[in-house]
Amino acid sequence: MPQPSFDRVRRCLKLPELVPVIFETFSRREIARVMTSNGVIYPGVRIESIPREELVQTWAEDALKDPVIMAGLVKALDRAHEKDIRQVRLLSLEEIERTIESVPGICRERKIGGLIWALARDERPQTEAMTRLFLGAFYRFLEKQDKKQKKFDDFESHLLEGRLNKKETEKIRKILLDLFAKNKETQRTLEKTIKEKEKRGEQIEDLKEKERARELEATSLRNDLAELRKESARKEDLIRAQEQKFKTISREEEESLRRRVHDLERQERKLRHEIAGLEEKSAALAAAVTAGDSLCRRLQDELQQSRLDQERLESEIKHLAKQPAGKDAAAAPEVKTAPPRKDKGRRLGVFVDMRSMGQACRQLRRKIDFQKLLDLVVLDRYLVKSAVYVMTAPGTDHSRFLNMLERNGFQVRSRNFTILPDGSTRGGWNAGIAVEMIHLAEKMNLDIVHLVSGDGDFVELFKFLKAKGIRTEASGFEINSAEELRKTADEFVLLDADVLKDESSVDVPVNRT
Repeated sequence: MPQPSFDRVRRCLKLPELVPVIFETFSRREIARVMTSNGVIYPGVRIESIPREELVQTWAEDALKDPVIMAGLVKALDRAHEKDIRQVRLLSLEEIERTIESVPGICRERKIGGLIWALARDERPQTEAMTRLFLGAFYRFLEKQDKKQKKFDDFESHLLEGRLNKKETEKIRKILLDLFAKNKETQRTLEKTIKEKEKRGEQIEDLKEKERARELEATSLRNDLAELRKESARKEDLIRAQEQKFKTISREEEESLRRRVHDLERQERKLRHEIAGLEEKSAALAAAVTAGDSLCRRLQDELQQSRLDQERLESEIKHLAKQPAGKDAAAAPEVKTAPPRKDKGRRLGVFVDMRSMGQACRQLRRKIDFQKLLDLVVLDRYLVKSAVYVMTAPGTDHSRFLNMLERNGFQVRSRNFTILPDGSTRGGWNAGIAVEMIHLAEKMNLDIVHLVSGDGDFVELFKFLKAKGIRTEASGFEINSAEELRKTADEFVLLDADVLKDESSVDVPVNRT
């Protein structure tokens, strides 16, 4: 070992400090092995027979005197505390100072000999003084521990002799209180443990019961499986028997079956040929039927048109006959208000928009005779449905008017206006009328729908119904009938004074928005 390193160890660690480091590091066997391997021999004495304390003391004294023995000791301690030496070399001087401040904690957690040796072996000049500071802190910690032990020994002797002072009595009281609290806590823990044990016992019983049930179920399943295997074996025997039976069919039977199959195939081809001929005939008949249906529809249309022309002429003759003889024929009105006659028996639905009719009545200052209106629209067709849609003002009694509509054969649908925050009202039946016309046309199989209204909002509804093959008719007064509605409807009947009463006021509820 170089002389400077030897001197550093001698300066950092005195004999009373080196002995505990060696004693803490090596066992008796390790001390004997290390000393023998480094040439330390005591002639005439077996190292194993020397007490460990004496052996450590002698080895430390010889090492401090002889550099060769010190070199072997340093080598052995370096190998034993290699990890501590590596860690101390990585620490900065500030971290080493903080380590000195935490000596009590280090002493409680680990042996301190390795840390002392690592500080002594650190080659930085500043760590030499820090090693002495660390040892001083360590000695102070040991003195405190001795004082605590002395106090404890005094307390124990006072307790045995029965002469405790006030502080010791208070300490005993605190210890007893802690024991009492711990006892209570232990009792609660014990009760909780007993309850948990009982609960677990119940769970174990439930699990055992479930296990027994599963064992029974497994036994039942095994029995079922055995039965199924027996059944499967029986069916396999039957299959083998059938296969054996099929193999024993004679060649004559096989040839007979082949001839029969050949005959069936020939009959099938013959039937297919006949079916093809029948299909051709059926197609020709279908074409003939289609042509006949087309001819019938054309004849029906022509017949209907002729009837309409005849009814129109008869109506015009009756209208001319009603006119006074003294008036000039040229003064007759060009607009003919009498509706044309329709086909008898066709299914008709009549829908009256009272909002549109009420507006016309307000302008004409006349009332509608609903019986005449219904007779004018229906004529000789089959009336399936007649409904009138009314908007009423909240808080106003319209029962008299609604009862009159029902007496004249109408089903009344009414709802109240919505009063807006500014005092105005809003509401209408347009969407409801459209939905009910579509629904009832399909449900009641109507041939004709007749709308008593002049509102142009129903144009798209008429287009939709016409696409469904339903005849669309409308009627209304000239003053509020939309031109587009007149053109879209299959027939538009212009109402006149024939459907009005001779009165000067209108009392029907209408939408004023």
